[in-house]
Amino acid sequence: MSSRRSFIKYLTAISLFQAYSEHTRARSAGITDSVSTSIKNAKNAPQSGESSWHTPYDYGAAGDGVADDTIALAKMFESGHKLFDLKSGIYLVKIPEKTSLQIFKEEDGIHIRGKDAILRDRGHYTADAITAVFTFDACTNCTVSGVNYEGEPLENPSDPKHGIGYLGATFINLKNKCSNIEINATLKHCRYGVRSGDYADPALGNNRKIKSTLRTYRCGYPVAHYLADEVHVDVYAEDPHRSVYLAGVNGGTVSAQFKNQYIAPIQVVLTDAKTGDGTSRGCSNLKVQACDQGSTTFTKNSWAAGISLSRVDPGTVFENLDFDILIVSSDNTATTLGAFIINSVAKLYQPSYPFNWESSIHLRNIKISGVVNRSNQTLATHGIGEIFIRPDDGVEHAATITSLDFERLQIISGSGRNPSALSCIMRNCTNRPTVKYCNFSDYTVDFVSNPKVPFNFIYCAPLRRTSASLLT
Repeated sequence: MSSRRSFIKYLTAISLFQAYSEHTRARSAGITDSVSTSIKNAKNAPQSGESSWHTPYDYGAAGDGVADDTIALAKMFESGHKLFDLKSGIYLVKIPEKTSLQIFKEEDGIHIRGKDAILRDRGHYTADAITAVFTFDACTNCTVSGVNYEGEPLENPSDPKHGIGYLGATFINLKNKCSNIEINATLKHCRYGVRSGDYADPALGNNRKIKSTLRTYRCGYPVAHYLADEVHVDVYAEDPHRSVYLAGVNGGTVSAQFKNQYIAPIQVVLTDAKTGDGTSRGCSNLKVQACDQGSTTFTKNSWAAGISLSRVDPGTVFENLDFDILIVSSDNTATTLGAFIINSVAKLYQPSYPFNWESSIHLRNIKISGVVNRSNQTLATHGIGEIFIRPDDGVEHAATITSLDFERLQIISGSGRNPSALSCIMRNCTNRPTVKYCNFSDYTVDFVSNPKVPFNFIYCAPLRRTSASLLT
């Protein structure tokens, strides 16, 4: 009777996997539709109050993509008005390095729109500093929609010092408590798409209610937020450095589709940010969807999403985070792209830290779900682990973990070598990590946890284990 119940549970789990896989694929298609529909709706928005909108042509712009319209645009934006319509023009600009085409300071209700207008930037930006098209400084209730950007292509996108993510202009730069900002654009060849706050200066952060709907090509960081609240990201990124970078962000949603990957090993990364009082803030209250769109260029042994600690400051907390991953691979696409990682690079960037983790770092209420389908792959897969979790630097130096769970996670193997589906070292758990409704096919799972709080497996397909003494 007991074996029959186990078999029924197994069949139930398998049916759930199949239903979830179809749902995830449908949702992925819906993400693509939502991005394109959102951009289309922005372009076709009613052009009411036309007489109150100011255009570059009113200030002498040609808008033909040949004449330099930098001065005309600057005159328009500095006119004191708040409603700007760039129509469908192509505006050639060149922004002096380390400056902005326009800085809006302490403004409310700035609205910039266009009908697929293009800002074509002919500047070559070589300094490791922010050169921005639009900087919003302590502004509220502003929108940029239907105005797109094209920068100069980089000579070597893969260069780890001068490639994608290191050089180029920034489309939108937000700082000093901006609030209620909405951006909808297509961007090509830039360093940042929408950037808020600053990694090194927490005083420039605390921006909130930022919504970004972007399609990008060779944009290093389509979205990067430092010490921000209530962010909503919907991005399709082709050839990025990272698709989404969130440091110390509280609240919001991320829907990231990406194709190809340059330099960085994690496409959607959540990390910490300095707060200004000697502490750091992790990310919290976020739902993250990360979906590979058939990457043919990718960093070996990289991951679609993850948490990566950059500072080991006491009291840093990552909590209430929901990750949902979709990868469909072959011998040519996403071959060694894994699903999820938790790691630390703190000592690499700040050698003053004696360890990469401490018990004063907290990981709470984190859930990982999704599908990794390698059924059409014959080559070796990820060399480290489809899921790789290492929040410790030895027994005495491990993050404190409360409720880090895997639910409805399906990893389908191919005929190539599969080192590990899950490779997890979680020594300092306060409760039992749960693995529920999961199927890892013929992959091996490798878990290390505190024997007093072993992993709890609920309605999972049969497992191949390598740390059986610590499992239940």
